[in-house]
Amino acid sequence: MLLAWIKNIVLFILFSSLVFFLLPDEKYRKYMQTAVGFVLAIIVLTPVLSAGGLNDILSFDYYYESVAGAPGNGDVAYYTDVMETMIEDHLRDTFQLDSKVTITFDESYTVTAVKVDVVSTTSGSTTDTTMDAANLRQEIAKEYKISEDRIEIFVNGYQTK
Repeated sequence: MLLAWIKNIVLFILFSSLVFFLLPDEKYRKYMQTAVGFVLAIIVLTPVLSAGGLNDILSFDYYYESVAGAPGNGDVAYYTDVMETMIEDHLRDTFQLDSKVTITFDESYTVTAVKVDVVSTTSGSTTDTTMDAANLRQEIAKEYKISEDRIEIFVNGYQTK
């Protein structure tokens, strides 16, 4: 492991030297040095983080269809609340939709259903909500790694197909 770590550092320094050599202008050098410094710091800190059990800091995939290994109902309730809030915020930011999301799990902590109730702020007509339920379902499934057949979309209390 130590040998692989040193090899990664040496290869990165060689690669960054090549990039510095190929820079078209000296004015880009300070920007590249900053970027190279950040990446080099991550490479150097990787074994330290993994030895301390903190290697998940470098993992950017926080959404899972299953909360396998959750030790108790308190954690599942927490993950449920966090996921519901994330999906609601995502829909608000991406589609400008106010919604209420409800997620249910089975006994093996797998997502069994996601109910998204979109609240139309227009004059009570569901046709005024200009969103395609299929695209909304696909976006949620892709973003949060949940099977599309487990996602139900409602608009003002009426289920869409």
